[in-house]
Amino acid sequence: EVITSILLENGHDEAEAKLAAAFSQGSYLRAMEFLDDDMKQLRTDVVNTFRVSLKKKVYRNDLFEGLSGLISQKDKNITEVYLKILLSWIRDAYLISLGGEQNSVLNIDQKDILHSFASNFAEADFDAAISSIEKAIARIRKNVQIQLILVGMYIELRKIFIR
Repeated sequence: EVITSILLENGHDEAEAKLAAAFSQGSYLRAMEFLDDDMKQLRTDVVNTFRVSLKKKVYRNDLFEGLSGLISQKDKNITEVYLKILLSWIRDAYLISLGGEQNSVLNIDQKDILHSFASNFAEADFDAAISSIEKAIARIRKNVQIQLILVGMYIELRKIFIR
């Protein structure tokens, strides 16, 4: 809450401040890094790539295109942040699908998209999706090849959400 308050005092909007504070792990410097343009673009890329992965048909090329920039960086720290962003987004959709408190949603600025997603995939096993992403994060920490982790995770997420 302290980080959120400081960010709000420095002119950031509530949605940005709340999300940055959640990812900061108590560090003001990490919160500020999260607010830079590259991180905003990464957040957009995460959601767009996830949505592409759930297309009914002809999704493979678009999925690989969406992942190519991340894979080419070969940076496990950025990949872990990417996965944590995806995890927070799935968590928010899960909260909304359960009718949870709106105050708990981190991605406030994407609330409409999250509501739409939650209603379209209300029957999905969100716990399994969260577990899949957490396993991917653990594999990143064990230095497994990034491409294998991401492709495998997205295939697993596709199986969870598309039935």
